[in-house]
Amino acid sequence: VKHQSLDQVGYWRSADVNSDFQQALLADFKPRDFSKSNSLGFDHAVHWFKFTITNAQQATRSQLLEVAYAPLD
Repeated sequence: VKHQSLDQVGYWRSADVNSDFQQALLADFKPRDFSKSNSLGFDHAVHWFKFTITNAQQATRSQLLEVAYAPLD
């Protein structure tokens, strides 16, 4: 299994707990550097992340996104 780290991650925090994918598509994502700290604190907001994965091969590939330590709720 080959792992690829994400160099650039966009981050958007929405105080609207009902925010959805359509709102995220229009949101202003800011760059977020997780190399220093991956803590976002604790609140009831919705946290959205955006990144690009590039397939340098011609063949279609399946990808798996793994979040190593994920107390997400």
